[in-house]
Amino acid sequence: MNFHPPGPFGPIPCFRADPTPTAELPPVVLVLQEIFGVNPYIRGVCAELAAAGFVAVAIDLFHRNAPNFLAGYDEAGFAAGRTEVAALDLAHLHAELGSLVNTLRADPSVNGHVGVLGFCYGGLLAWETHALHTTDAAVSYYGRAHSPSFEGVPPIERTPTMKGPLLAHFASSDPSIPHTAVGACAEALVKGPVRGTIEVWPRTHHGFHCWDRASFDPYAASRSWAETVAFLRANLKG
Repeated sequence: MNFHPPGPFGPIPCFRADPTPTAELPPVVLVLQEIFGVNPYIRGVCAELAAAGFVAVAIDLFHRNAPNFLAGYDEAGFAAGRTEVAALDLAHLHAELGSLVNTLRADPSVNGHVGVLGFCYGGLLAWETHALHTTDAAVSYYGRAHSPSFEGVPPIERTPTMKGPLLAHFASSDPSIPHTAVGACAEALVKGPVRGTIEVWPRTHHGFHCWDRASFDPYAASRSWAETVAFLRANLKG
């Protein structure tokens, strides 16, 4: 990790990618990993965000119990990642996430706007972080926001506390997020106080954006990423 901002329990290990400097200060996107660590894919996402004009910061979610954790996209990797998720102290993690959002927002080298983008487990956390820590915009890729999380509350139940818009991408064929769960997410956004958009990508599976996974879908990955960048620009650069 190349970036260690201060946190409530000590420095927070993160990976950071910065855009080419311009006259206009950039916004920040906090990137929340899948269960496989801050791996080449997540670093690649940060690089793409930096190329699009954002400061991208990916926190090492598992650093408290397994610093620099990395796992492959195989059964052993899935098992190892799930073990680390189960070991998370979510109160500790959200104290760090809240601190990190505040630190990034106050950084004089950025424009004061902070968004959050998460994939898989990070997609669930993106929804939750957006509600708990008042980020300016959020994007969730195939996040199980309908599942109980911090304090036993599903992130979709925290939608009324959101202060900015949310974009959620889902796969059409994802056993872990059935159509009823996507519907629950959509209903929460319809009833919530902020603008929300749900995209369900046809003929795709969980993980379709990740170019290192067997489920990678180039078309859906490219189109959803274009929407994501446009959404973040619209809501963070103003």
